[in-house]
Amino acid sequence: MLPSEKYEQMISSCILGSMEAWALLYKLYAPMLFGICLRYCRTLVEAEDAFQEGFIRIYEKIGTFRGAGSFEGWMRRLMLNLVLTRNKRMRRFCDTDLNNLDLEDADDVDFMPDFDIADLMKLVDELPSRYRMVFSQWVFDGKKHREIAATMQISEGTSKSDLSRARTLLRKKIFDEIKRREDA
Repeated sequence: MLPSEKYEQMISSCILGSMEAWALLYKLYAPMLFGICLRYCRTLVEAEDAFQEGFIRIYEKIGTFRGAGSFEGWMRRLMLNLVLTRNKRMRRFCDTDLNNLDLEDADDVDFMPDFDIADLMKLVDELPSRYRMVFSQWVFDGKKHREIAATMQISEGTSKSDLSRARTLLRKKIFDEIKRREDA
């Protein structure tokens, strides 16, 4: 990371339109910001589009950063809000009916199979959009239900319910994958 005086100079130079400063900012923060997009978008193409749109938004709004809090936090919040807004606009929330889940045998499984992180993330990516977003903010970002609710414009109760349903669905997906592997 940059020393604080270089860091502040980079932000000031970005505000003034320096392309060198923007290149440095991109180099420093693109991986972290793209990771947010990957976490909350269904496909790589959606994540790439959201990242590009988000970086343009940062470029347009950098003059509004007042130094209250961290610049990284400001960018993360801006990117996350953009992704959530895009998902809301696409109306892809809650595309699974939880009443049809058969979880009878799920209690028989009391171990975690040899999943690598990619296998587990694939199952998380298969969750319905709103459940995936609540789950990701809770698990990966460590946010509280109050923060999730405010970010997604839902109630705290809905956030808690969506997290519970995401866990239920994920448990079922893991159980189904275990069965599939045993049968193979």
